[in-house]
Amino acid sequence: MTRVPYLAGWGRSGTTIIDNVLGSHPGVFTTGELWFLWERGLLGGRSCGCGEPVRSCPLWREVLRRAYGSNVPDPRLVKRWQRETARARHTMRVLRHGHPLVSVFSKLYAAVAEVTGATTIVDSSKLPSGAAVLARQQAGVTPYLLHVVRDPRAVAHSWQRPKRQLDRSAPAMPVRHIRAGSAPARLRCAPTRPGGTTCPPPPAWRPPP
Repeated sequence: MTRVPYLAGWGRSGTTIIDNVLGSHPGVFTTGELWFLWERGLLGGRSCGCGEPVRSCPLWREVLRRAYGSNVPDPRLVKRWQRETARARHTMRVLRHGHPLVSVFSKLYAAVAEVTGATTIVDSSKLPSGAAVLARQQAGVTPYLLHVVRDPRAVAHSWQRPKRQLDRSAPAMPVRHIRAGSAPARLRCAPTRPGGTTCPPPPAWRPPP
């Protein structure tokens, strides 16, 4: 029986610290955000924690081979399925009716346990849809949910600071979290006709007192 604690919560909530602490124990293997193996690892060419690109990392190559043999799911198809279930409102539908992703991740969890020899696999994917997929796993996987909550003021403060990434292809700060007044926000205020004026910049964000 493989235990899978799933860390759910918002980004910059401290899930990485918890993930590292749990991973320091014998018999525990932390996958990081396993949900993004397909989009960021196989399609995006991001690096594993060992420094190698996921596509050439010996561990992940063996995990994929054990899980799917020569029939590794098309990462583009998996990404499309994930986008179908990504929003929180889709969570109950996955819980009630299942989804093809359940089978994909069932084989993946089993292969990770087999290759690493771990009895506990920590998945810090954060998304509610990922937790729903885990909850639908059949015999052999015991899911646990750990909802990580941090003071929202601390989260907002953390999002103001770029986060150093081990692989240079990773953005220091996702575009959707850049505060108002940044370049993406100003682009929405571009003039619509020659001689037009831009919108005034929004006031600078300040942390709450």
